[in-house]
Amino acid sequence: MEVLTGLGMMLGPLLGTVLYQLGGYACPFYVFTVVVVVPTPFIIRLLPSAPNASSVLSSPITSNPLLMPGHSESSLSVFRILKNHRVSMTIVYLILCILGTSYLLPVLTIHLQNLGVAKKNVGYFFIIPTLAYSLNMLLIARLPKNIDRHVYLHLGGLVMVLAFLLLGPEEALHLPHSIYTTCVGLFLIGVGCSIVMVPSIPVLIGHITLCYPDPEDKNRVSDMASAFFQTSIYISGFIGPNCASLLTEGLGFSRGCTVISLLLFSYQILFFVFVDGMKAFRTIKHRTDANPLQMSL
Repeated sequence: MEVLTGLGMMLGPLLGTVLYQLGGYACPFYVFTVVVVVPTPFIIRLLPSAPNASSVLSSPITSNPLLMPGHSESSLSVFRILKNHRVSMTIVYLILCILGTSYLLPVLTIHLQNLGVAKKNVGYFFIIPTLAYSLNMLLIARLPKNIDRHVYLHLGGLVMVLAFLLLGPEEALHLPHSIYTTCVGLFLIGVGCSIVMVPSIPVLIGHITLCYPDPEDKNRVSDMASAFFQTSIYISGFIGPNCASLLTEGLGFSRGCTVISLLLFSYQILFFVFVDGMKAFRTIKHRTDANPLQMSL
């Protein structure tokens, strides 16, 4: 699910641009509506029904000493889970990392036009992060499974920090303001986003399990982790364009990207300190026979 979600986020701007060029403003909305609505009845028929739903609802609830008073095994408490700083800090970290994909939507066109790119060709630059995301999936599938997934979260975050520094780039870096520098930044956004997304749900599952360690809650813990993952994507998709507009209007594109980069790096330090960062890097084992990291599709 993480892979397909990220791929959809990367392909959206590209397909939207192509459809806009072919049929005008309304064309992307018509096409995506048809693509979503038409297969829905067939998908509903293919989905399996919930087994023994009535028996599950009518079965008595057994007591569990691991649960806090007032909580039942029939549901998980969102507030109790969010009180765990590992869960809440991981969600914020995901929001900041995924922010890059939505941040560029309202401002990248203007930046590329200032670099001399024709307006009709701007959308094709979104091919770069999409291609980077897809190619990096082949490498992520080969990553060793015995390495703590927090390491991959930090690695992806550092790539995103570097990507935003190159998108501008900031004058203090003495890098040229050119299309080539911007393309490298776009490529790194695709790479960083893919590295962050793949281990995100397993990391959330591990943290939520600390609140609900009962094996009987395994499926509900997995569902809750998936819900938090999707929520972080929706929040980043909402605040990304707004942050881009405000920062670009007040500071300019280059400095706005630098602010996002510094914000992500500063929070990454906090995330490293308070969410088992040292423990994760200490448990790295260099084994040539390690199994690849499994991806959730």
